[in-house]
Amino acid sequence: MILEFSCEAENDLEQIADHIARDNLRSALSFVRELRSKCEDLIDSPDGFALVPRSERHDIRRCVHAII
Repeated sequence: MILEFSCEAENDLEQIADHIARDNLRSALSFVRELRSKCEDLIDSPDGFALVPRSERHDIRRCVHAII
């Protein structure tokens, strides 16, 4: 399986990091690293993640990353 971040996804990650960094730079970097790592988990076990509704034929999957 190939993991590819779209330009939109990269922009979203940057905006998320910028937003968190306003309060805590270290947390921003850590959170974005965690998000990227979670996405990389798709490579090892793609069937462990839900298909995106209406995108099943493209085999697009998603997972939720919660902040605790």
